[in-house]
Amino acid sequence: MTSAAESITESLHRTRQLMVQEVERSASTLTTFEESRSVLRKAESEYKGHRSLLMRTRRLLTTMKRQDVLDRVILVVGFLFFASAVLYVVSKRVGLLKLHRKLTAAIKAGSIGLKEIGPEKMTSGAQNGLDLVKNDGIGDPNMEVPSTRMHDEL
Repeated sequence: MTSAAESITESLHRTRQLMVQEVERSASTLTTFEESRSVLRKAESEYKGHRSLLMRTRRLLTTMKRQDVLDRVILVVGFLFFASAVLYVVSKRVGLLKLHRKLTAAIKAGSIGLKEIGPEKMTSGAQNGLDLVKNDGIGDPNMEVPSTRMHDEL
């Protein structure tokens, strides 16, 4: 009977040892669980902080994209305005030069006299271009050359 009691005592002692080990393991698991919970709370608070930062960043990027589109539109409109101004100036200059050359050639050739061109038939460019024409002895020497200076409207 003593040997059976010793055997049962040994068995109870091993069971107690296993239960103590299991309680220690459970305590360790609870400690790890609490640490994980605190890490998750910190991660959540950081995420909330980063979320507001991300939202501000997203708004700034949207504003920058809008500003980029506006800047491009302003550049295109400015370039078109500049190009149209350059084309206008060039067309005015070339137009006056062509008119001046034609008028000079016609006067030099003697096919047209200044008295034949009345002020009502002249354009403002032709009136302004006549004072640059010199009398080279070709044509009527008594011809009148207007004394007004050429006005550059550009």
